[in-house]
Amino acid sequence: MKSTTKKIFVLILLGMGFMCLPNIKLNFSFGQKSNVKIPKQSAAYTESFIHVDGNWTLTATKAWCDGLGTWQEPYVIEDVTIDSGGTGSGIFINNSKNDYFIIRNCTVYNAGSGTYDAGIKLENTNNGTLTNNNCSNNPQYGILLLNFCYNNT
Repeated sequence: MKSTTKKIFVLILLGMGFMCLPNIKLNFSFGQKSNVKIPKQSAAYTESFIHVDGNWTLTATKAWCDGLGTWQEPYVIEDVTIDSGGTGSGIFINNSKNDYFIIRNCTVYNAGSGTYDAGIKLENTNNGTLTNNNCSNNPQYGILLLNFCYNNT
């Protein structure tokens, strides 16, 4: 009887230990890297930053953006390479609640190291689709969804 109780106790301890593992954040950073590995570019378009703050009018005039923002014809940001220069997020879309958009085949790297900096950051934004993007070599996050983001895939 004692060995069965010991086995159950050990199994419970192991189970509790495994449940705590996802909450552990490991940081193996040993300082700033001086050379950033630049990923392969997506296409001919190069930008340092794309920001949409609830209004797509200016962004829709760019050569790399097309569409109307509707479900049938969403805005499409496509084939853009973004070097964020070590500050902020490469693509930052916020307060876009009613427009539909797709970010496709973009390369975003060298975002900032702030708490909420990312290659692609969506904040308070709905109806987005991200496909075939390379968000590598960003110190914090590749893709970050923050504060009330719904219906994004």
